[in-house]
Amino acid sequence: MATLKTDISNNKKNLYCRDARANEIIRILGESPFKTGKGCNIRECPYGTDCKGAHRKEEIQYYPHILKWKNLNKSTFDFVKMYNEVLESINTDKHKMKGIQEIENSKNIKSKMETITELNFFSLVQLWHDLACFYRKLAKKIPKKVNNLTDSVHTSGYKYSEDVPKFYLSEEIEDYCWALVRITIVCNTHKVFRENYSKKQKVTIWDICLGDKNCKEGVHNINEELCTDDFLTGKCNCVSKEEYTKQKDYLENKLKTLQEKNTDSRNKSKIDIAYNNIVNYQRKLHYTDEGMIPFNIKLEEVKKQIEQTKIENTKLETEKVIGKVFKISLKKK
Repeated sequence: MATLKTDISNNKKNLYCRDARANEIIRILGESPFKTGKGCNIRECPYGTDCKGAHRKEEIQYYPHILKWKNLNKSTFDFVKMYNEVLESINTDKHKMKGIQEIENSKNIKSKMETITELNFFSLVQLWHDLACFYRKLAKKIPKKVNNLTDSVHTSGYKYSEDVPKFYLSEEIEDYCWALVRITIVCNTHKVFRENYSKKQKVTIWDICLGDKNCKEGVHNINEELCTDDFLTGKCNCVSKEEYTKQKDYLENKLKTLQEKNTDSRNKSKIDIAYNNIVNYQRKLHYTDEGMIPFNIKLEEVKKQIEQTKIENTKLETEKVIGKVFKISLKKK
């Protein structure tokens, strides 16, 4: 049994300060995308160094489970074990499920449960994520059985929180699953902000995400997002690692050349453009670059190994039976 734990303390800044992040965005964009009003004015953070939020990206420290996943050797990690544990957790707790109508329309849970053995790795892990989030939040709304005996039943159909399925995994696998799901989706708050900016629609400082590299809703940048096609099959439509590196080197050399020239106003504009080209040229994470065997290939290998083991065990059992029969027949003679 495991629950996700995050560490937010005075000396460990895991999220941005809202005031600082708003000012940082203005500096990066060279203009303000914000509209102001009561409770949403642009200001300098009044807390200074005592602020619990980060004032610069470099101050943000990864949540432990995200850092652990980031540093994990993907070439040796057993993703098939993760897949099987998630599948077992869902199959174990699915008979306790009630009140699923609340998320059925948006998550299509029913059809996924009916075809659970046909789901690919990410569809299965995302299903687990949706179920764990929904039911664990639901359990918090329902009283515990200890010292709270009651005849009332929650609208979901559960009487006590202990009756609610939690879809727990082992501690290590659970932490890894949360971190993995996160890098397969894009933070909707950040996505909407960027869309509004591209449309020249002003937003308030309350419309920005402060999570950055710790955002629980998903990634903010392409280079933080996992290429799921590569993960599953080893094939994708992304630019190759070699081509990406070649183009990145070209853009960086171009910037360096511009910076070595006289920095008049015209050249300064070219430098800004060249710098933005480097920042915006990104490629998704590809675990095969780290030596990982594509999941579908590895899963088939494991299935074949299991099947081969069954055949060999059956053969051994057959040989034992034949041996016993042969010994019996010799005794009779």
